[in-house]
Amino acid sequence: MKICAYGLACLLVLLPLAGFAQSFLSPCQAIARAERHFREKGIDTAGQHIQNLRRHYDSERRMLYWEINWAWDTARLGMEHSARVFADGQVEWRRLGP
Repeated sequence: MKICAYGLACLLVLLPLAGFAQSFLSPCQAIARAERHFREKGIDTAGQHIQNLRRHYDSERRMLYWEINWAWDTARLGMEHSARVFADGQVEWRRLGP
């Protein structure tokens, strides 16, 4: 009886997580969405490369997101870009530096 209850409890915890894992974007999908968003907005990332890609959790929206940071190929100050790509596909971007 205890094993059956334990198994049922595990299923109740793991099933929602399995569906959530499938709905979350892969790093490649997140980068593609961010680059498409930049093209649509007319933001030029020429001369920049992806410096950082991290996964975070937004407690207000209660969802995971990818944070992608671009950096210059040569030493420059400012005008670098950052994008947040949320699990639902929404993209927010901001300019970094002065």
